[in-house]
Amino acid sequence: MGLNGHQKIILNFYNDSPLLPKTIMAETTPDGKKFIPKEPRISFESDGQSFRQYEVSVNLSIAAARLLAQNLDTFIKMAEDTAKSNVPEIK
Repeated sequence: MGLNGHQKIILNFYNDSPLLPKTIMAETTPDGKKFIPKEPRISFESDGQSFRQYEVSVNLSIAAARLLAQNLDTFIKMAEDTAKSNVPEIK
C-alpha cells in the first residue's frame, strides 16, 4: 500500500506461493522401469521460501478509499455477527 504522485492510494493484491522445484531427481532400477524407494533429491532455483505473484494493483482516490473502507467495515461486522450467532451456547 502506498501513495502515487497523483495522491492516489495504491493497493496491491498478491498471492504468496511455495517455490516450485527446479529439478526432482529420483533413483531408478538399472533397467529404468521402476523407482527405488528413496527420498528424491529436490533442488530449487532460489533459497527463498516462497514467491510473490501480483494479481492486481488498484489506484483509489481518497473518496473511493473511504467508501471501500466503510463497505469493508460493514461486511466485517456482518461476518463477526454471523460467527457469533453460529457459536453454540455452553451451559
